[in-house]
Amino acid sequence: MIKYIIGVVIGISISAAFTIFKLEETRNNWHNQGFNSGAIHAKREIANKLEKEFGTLKAQSKSKYNIIFNVKTTSVVVYESEGNKKIGVIQ
Repeated sequence: MIKYIIGVVIGISISAAFTIFKLEETRNNWHNQGFNSGAIHAKREIANKLEKEFGTLKAQSKSKYNIIFNVKTTSVVVYESEGNKKIGVIQ
């Protein structure tokens, strides 16, 4: 009988240790996923506001531009027009 009790105690201990380890890893994964989702959402909001303020630059434009950041299919860029640097959004 004592063998069974020792086996159960060891089994519960190993299971608890494994569960605690996996819970911590899962919590970190969910945190990182939420952080990345928030960063993408923030960049998209910034791109939308810049597009409303400065307009859209056509992707076929002959202007050379530097990409500041990309969000999925949208790029926020700096380009030169008539000797002035401007900000634009490429969809």
